[in-house]
Amino acid sequence: MKNILLISLIFSVCACTKTSWQEIPSSKSQTVQVVGIESDSAHYSEIIDVMVAFLWPLKIETPEQQVSLERVIADSRELVSSKKRYLNKKFELQDLFLANLCPCALNQECSGNETGMDQNKCYEIEDAIYENDRSLIAIFGLVENIKKNVIEIGGEWLDTHLDLKEIPSPTVKFGSMDIHFTALGSYLENNTTKPFSYFIKSARITQETYYKRMTFTVPRLFFEDGALVTHGDWIVDVGLSENKASLLFQGDLFWNYQGQKRRGVIYWENPKAFK
Repeated sequence: MKNILLISLIFSVCACTKTSWQEIPSSKSQTVQVVGIESDSAHYSEIIDVMVAFLWPLKIETPEQQVSLERVIADSRELVSSKKRYLNKKFELQDLFLANLCPCALNQECSGNETGMDQNKCYEIEDAIYENDRSLIAIFGLVENIKKNVIEIGGEWLDTHLDLKEIPSPTVKFGSMDIHFTALGSYLENNTTKPFSYFIKSARITQETYYKRMTFTVPRLFFEDGALVTHGDWIVDVGLSENKASLLFQGDLFWNYQGQKRRGVIYWENPKAFK
């Protein structure tokens, strides 16, 4: 079980003056190349929903840093569990909305064969949907708290589409595993914040003993003297976790530069597509 990529392991660090890391081990058994993502029970949206990425500080040296570090870990765990509860409830309510013929009862989206509709029941379901959506305020508040504390401990927060509201959402093409991060970090040009965007062609997926694992490498972009340049590579090594409401990608983000590898965390989620 030690090879399973759980969020509690991803966000664990030692409470000492220097962070301590251990590589996520590959399975000792032979891995199998997987082409795309297939599931009999769910089809996932190509649009990435929540996404978090940052680099840990090189050292944790003060009590204040340690407190902020513990908050990052706690809020990261809560983010994953809160988003799971929200999505599970969202799709439960969506199924009720459809089962009670509410598109016809409330929105006049009818086929002509609907009978026995209960408009009051549909209003109750609609109210529950709105109430569940209110939990997104707290969920995105957790992202902001993680960002604040990562910066306070001297880590490097990487802006995503959640920070840069005007850019498109990132996507994953599940048939080919082409990934487009519309923002993984940002830079300032002429007083305008712009994203570093990355396109990954055919990200490699292997089947480990207990989980699917995806790895890829892409040159890291910087903005210097009015031009985009590269310094080292981003290395992404994540586990895939499927559940009834979403597909989670979570694991390690490394910046490999001049023979040194700085470690961080990357997490994103593709929710189940609406019917």
